[in-house]
Amino acid sequence: MQKLSYLTVLVVVLALITGCSQREDPTAPEGEQALLKSDDDDDDDDGLEFEADLSAANVVGFACPSPAEGEGEFSYNSVTKMLSYEIEFEDLLGADVAAHFHLPAPPGANAPPVITIAGAGPPPSGPLAPSSLGSPYVGTVGPLTAGQEAALLAGLVYVQIHTPACGPGELRGQVLPED
Repeated sequence: MQKLSYLTVLVVVLALITGCSQREDPTAPEGEQALLKSDDDDDDDDGLEFEADLSAANVVGFACPSPAEGEGEFSYNSVTKMLSYEIEFEDLLGADVAAHFHLPAPPGANAPPVITIAGAGPPPSGPLAPSSLGSPYVGTVGPLTAGQEAALLAGLVYVQIHTPACGPGELRGQVLPED
């Protein structure tokens, strides 16, 4: 009987702890109470964060004397296989005409463009259209294939931005796990 009491207390305590992480939304219309997640809830368990520092010095096989620079932030959902991005850049020598994800290649090596971010190039992976030209590029591509996902997770994906002044690429940045 005492074991049953301890078990009952344990179940009640666990129920209280679990129930405390959710509360009703006081702003929801009457009869439509939504639950709010507490700050302790992690609703992005499947998200992986990446970053890229873009510069002309990173472009391989073509010397473009550009003062341009940029940075990108990426979030990959390993369940849906979708990759979201926001890429900002400035001081290009001319208007951007295209941007792509290239893979697979480590820093210092080249790879073909595989997914279009903006402008002309291979079609985006999945049903979503590429971003418009001009900074920032904001969008989502996917679902990524198993090979694309493996390249992303291994640090073998880079972003390259193309301009008429530096056709092969004015800016490049390797997409790496965020520190």
